[in-house]
Amino acid sequence: MLFDFEGKAPTEAGEPAVLLAGKTAPPAIRAQLIERAALIDILSAEPSRKLALLSAPAGWGKTTLLAQWVSGADDRRRRGWVSLDASDNDPARFWGCAIAALGKASPGVAPRAFELITIGADPRQVVLPTLLDELAAIDHQVALILDDYHLVENKTVHEQVGFVVERMPRNFQLVIATRSDPLLPLARLRARGELLELRAEELRFQTGEAADLLDGVLGLTLTDAQVQLLFRRTEGWAAGLYLAGLSLAGRTDAAAFIQTFAGDNRHIVDYLMAEVLDGQPPHLRDFLLRTSVLGRLSGPLCDAVLQTSGSASVLEMVERENLFVVPLDMSRHWYRYHQLFAELLRTELRRTEPDLVADLHRRAATWFETEGLIDEARRHLVGGGDIARSADVLATAELSADVGVTSRHVGCAVGEELTPKELEVLRLLPTRLSRTEIGARLYVSLNTVKTHQRAVYRKLRVEHRSAAVRRARELGLL
Repeated sequence: MLFDFEGKAPTEAGEPAVLLAGKTAPPAIRAQLIERAALIDILSAEPSRKLALLSAPAGWGKTTLLAQWVSGADDRRRRGWVSLDASDNDPARFWGCAIAALGKASPGVAPRAFELITIGADPRQVVLPTLLDELAAIDHQVALILDDYHLVENKTVHEQVGFVVERMPRNFQLVIATRSDPLLPLARLRARGELLELRAEELRFQTGEAADLLDGVLGLTLTDAQVQLLFRRTEGWAAGLYLAGLSLAGRTDAAAFIQTFAGDNRHIVDYLMAEVLDGQPPHLRDFLLRTSVLGRLSGPLCDAVLQTSGSASVLEMVERENLFVVPLDMSRHWYRYHQLFAELLRTELRRTEPDLVADLHRRAATWFETEGLIDEARRHLVGGGDIARSADVLATAELSADVGVTSRHVGCAVGEELTPKELEVLRLLPTRLSRTEIGARLYVSLNTVKTHQRAVYRKLRVEHRSAAVRRARELGLL
């Protein structure tokens, strides 16, 4: 194997050395980026934590934050950087890159370990103990940043990283940025106060940062209310805010666009499909798509909707993998998807399995009704187009509670059920979308939209759009 402390990495025997310039240098910081001063202060204030873990989905600003943090390094606090990729699943290459990065940040920091990895010595038995001894001998703080650690899948590498974490000297810190939790002793480190964690909750933009990004960086002129609405829709997701800003650039109808900004926006779709959904195995992709009809998720509920078992374990894995899921309770029994991700999933489900949507809603309704959660049962019945049954469920619940069915609820029983497509059209009527735009959003023609719209008017017994919206709200359909 070949190495050069100036930036070459180990390669297969007989191959030329590969230049490491890109792997051991943080990405350049663009001048117009928002400085995450509060988060940088947190990272800088915790050098005693053995492991700093930045674990969040794609687009939450992990790499950018760490690049800003590295730019503030000084002679007393050195910071090495490795941009990992799939080739780093080879332990020798992984540690060769890591030691080269440390040598670049602090020249001469581990010459013996570097020599040993060069000649092919065993990392676990020889190289890593030597590296730890050499790190302990230096007189300054040094951190090693491993970016995109989720690309490392080799169990041996994880075990070796764990070995280093357990034995590292006080002047050394490991910083990992990843889209999924690494196979490291996180619980033990957390219990000992040796783990610093920055997750989506901490990495999300605050409203002031969102305003700085949209107005200051992207040059948009938005009202405070418009910024707040985009902030709520994106839940502070940095990439979502940026992509929303790109979509707004040059538009004259900013207010209308923001009102309808959703997970089916083309920039959002392209990003999440490429960075998240397309990389999932088929069984997990199906799970994500088919459970997207649910406003909240639990193991038993997903089992009922998918007619399977083991969904609780899948949800735990989805959370570990940071697949845009948010826990709703401390016991991790209930979750929800990030709004934009959920909308993307529902759009993709309607595109790929449109005939399944109503069945999924009905199974969910049955589960909620059995659990006595009538409001959620009704919402899913309406989502599946079964409006008559929704009224029956409510009436039965009220009678069971010795409560008379009011005239307003009697009016919920529409003579004919709305089909799922009619319901989708109805839900877009309160927006300012034209019928052509509604068709584009639902992947149907203008004539099909007109047909569904006429059917909605007839079944709701109204004659125009605003009346349909009012009537639907009275019935609890919107």
